[in-house]
Amino acid sequence: MFAGVISDGQYYSITSDFGKKKREKSFYLGKFFRGKAIGVFLGVVFNVVMLIMSGCMIFDYTLKFYDEEYWKQVISQNPHQYTVEIVRQGFMDHIQSSQILFGATLIASVIFCRRYRSIRVSRALSEVFTKVGKTILPISELNRTLGISAKVKKTRKKMKIALRRGYLRNSTLEYHNHTIEVALAKKIVKDRCPNCGASIVGAVDMNYICIYCGNEIMDVVVKK
Repeated sequence: MFAGVISDGQYYSITSDFGKKKREKSFYLGKFFRGKAIGVFLGVVFNVVMLIMSGCMIFDYTLKFYDEEYWKQVISQNPHQYTVEIVRQGFMDHIQSSQILFGATLIASVIFCRRYRSIRVSRALSEVFTKVGKTILPISELNRTLGISAKVKKTRKKMKIALRRGYLRNSTLEYHNHTIEVALAKKIVKDRCPNCGASIVGAVDMNYICIYCGNEIMDVVVKK
């Protein structure tokens, strides 16, 4: 199976090798998937711990800020160094720093949680792709697997994100008869001749003649 597409002014060939490789989950998972998954999981754990710690710091410093008895105790221990204004300002600085840390950690936690969810989606999709025995799979069949029944747009979005982040590969989203379907075991090669696999070099016209095999490739360059 072969198809050609034009994207950003460059030619891409898409070939299917569904029958050439043994169907395994790793075939559909991105490169270094295990390492990425471990890194994202550790990132989630680290940021959640930091989120709890910074939240506790805000709570603790806020209590001390309004605790006049605690001020008096601090000032009495070193009256030449501390005054009420200095103690109050010190606690306020600590509160603001903790709030900044909390906000930054919260944003990082959301990012890592989304990536962790994308990794789970990629793993689930790879298991489905491994079990099916056909090259084209209606995207509606994936909804139950991802837990988003009858919501094709969400399924498509989740898969596109997984592909863009490199957690999923060898699969593409395509339109067939105005229906979104998943094409499996697809390899996308940039600027290659579909006949001999040689690089397309110096294409200036809409049609390109391969300098190696003489094959004519249509619509290599789209003129505006």
